[in-house]
Amino acid sequence: MELAKINSKYYCGVDLHDKNLYYCLMRKDGEILHHKKLRNNFELFQAKTKKYSKDMSVGVESTHNYYWFYDACKKAGIPFYLGHAYYLRAIRGKKKKDDKLDSKTLSDLMRTNFFPIGYPYPKEKRAVRDLLRRRCKMVQLRAGLYNHIHLVHSQEGLLDLSLGELKNKEERKELLERFADEEIKLSIQSDLELIDQLDKQIKAIEQRIKEKLELEDKESYNLLKSYPGIGEIIALTILYEVDRIERFPSVQKFSSYSRVVKTQRESNRKRTDNKNQKIGNPYLKWAFSQAAVYAVVHSPEIRKYFENLSRKLGKKKARAVLRHRIAVAVYYTLKRKEPFNLEIFLQTTKRKEKAV
Repeated sequence: MELAKINSKYYCGVDLHDKNLYYCLMRKDGEILHHKKLRNNFELFQAKTKKYSKDMSVGVESTHNYYWFYDACKKAGIPFYLGHAYYLRAIRGKKKKDDKLDSKTLSDLMRTNFFPIGYPYPKEKRAVRDLLRRRCKMVQLRAGLYNHIHLVHSQEGLLDLSLGELKNKEERKELLERFADEEIKLSIQSDLELIDQLDKQIKAIEQRIKEKLELEDKESYNLLKSYPGIGEIIALTILYEVDRIERFPSVQKFSSYSRVVKTQRESNRKRTDNKNQKIGNPYLKWAFSQAAVYAVVHSPEIRKYFENLSRKLGKKKARAVLRHRIAVAVYYTLKRKEPFNLEIFLQTTKRKEKAV
């Protein structure tokens, strides 16, 4: 957890919702100057705080709808701080909770330099990143439909279905002929029609993202594609989720953010390693997990390394170790602008990190 160091004359905590906001404006000593509810209109907010805006900092919790408020503050030249939602919940846990109290708590945390800070993603790249995330969701939905078709086949004792048959648009049309029951046919047909629609949407999104790439960082993109197992979409996902590698001062922080290392929690010599595993970026974890799977397929050397690990640790832990090593390698690739080096990648590290 990183705490923001804010030095302002006035502090304004904003509890932001879909249609309205509650703000609390206070001095450094804690004296409340304004504590009001407003509809979501930045011009109205500016009018209420105009007297203090030159010496004011704004803090907002990282919710789904902070984009417009961040953009407006940036345009107006008001220092903006995005609060890390998870740590804010942990800090402000109170018996009583409402919007008024939440806005005051945000201001108090800001003025005491105890405000857990998040990363406000820049507007210029935000739409493409969110489009990549939408594609990821669609791929997951499609995988769920594939799994359901496999499940129905297993229920009926049909065990000869391959993934290739499901992915081939022409072959999967023949799956309906395997079943005599009309209800089962309808269930499979609905899955297949949804898969067809998802295929079209995923393809359209990928095409749009590749066109957008012309305006972005092609050097880093090409460096990532030098990895066996990292193709166009995985490379783009990593680039857009990371944004600037400089925001991670160490490879350990990057690995933690990418969810490829275990959380370490210990009290009175008792360890609880399985808690808080979801703090971080799930899309980076997905990207590195996919990269690890494909690296084993495309590189004989990495496959041999993975098989050796599997014999020692089991497949699950071996995948986690490989995923972590790829994340570490990607960090240094983006930091140093160096392509993938298989020899260095396969060297046994003296200092072993615990992988999930």
